[in-house]
Parts: sequence; C-alpha cells; structure tokens
Amino acid sequence: IRNLIANAEPTDVAPKLQTVIDNLRDRGATHVVLGCTELSMLNDYIGGVEIIDPIDIVTAIVAEKD
Repeated sequence: IRNLIANAEPTDVAPKLQTVIDNLRDRGATHVVLGCTELSMLNDYIGGVEIIDPIDIVTAIVAEKD
C-alpha cells in the first residue's frame, strides 16, 4: 500500500499481492476483500479468486441513490 501511495506502478506491486492471494486460495479462500481503497488500483492485475472491491460497492450504492 505504501508503494502505491508513493506512486509505484501497479504492475510492480501487483505480483506481491497476487502471491498473498495465491497463498490464501491454496488455504481455501474463494474471495478476497481489497480492504484498502489504494488496492483498487491493482484490481485489473490480480485474480484467482473472487475479488471484492469496496470502491465498486460504494459506487453501486451512490448510483442507486441518484
């Protein structure tokens, strides 16, 4: 997260997060919550499980209210 805030390229940071996701999947996880809004920038670069992005949730709620 600090790297993203410091303007690191998502392609430089995503492999580290993907390693964590892979480890969680290997232990049985089927979903991962991106619990920090900065991690949303990595959403296009990670996978292997269902990604729950809080930015998507907030956007959907705001859109419903309009």
